[in-house]
Amino acid sequence: MSWTPLAHIDGTLNRALYISGVLRPVALPFIRVLRNPTFKQDNAQPYVTGIVRTFHDMENVRLLLWPTPLPDL
Repeated sequence: MSWTPLAHIDGTLNRALYISGVLRPVALPFIRVLRNPTFKQDNAQPYVTGIVRTFHDMENVRLLLWPTPLPDL
């Protein structure tokens, strides 16, 4: 079950495509209708770049703190 439409990405997901193809058209409208939501994403490279963090700050999107993966010891 999904509460939002799926975002189909042709090719490699980069920071610009993440904002223009996933966050702005799919995630943000859904987040806006919820009361006090927290958005969860892992630490994949397109999600943690400065421009994506700036987008979250500008749109007042609260992120769930997610631990950085540790290398196998």
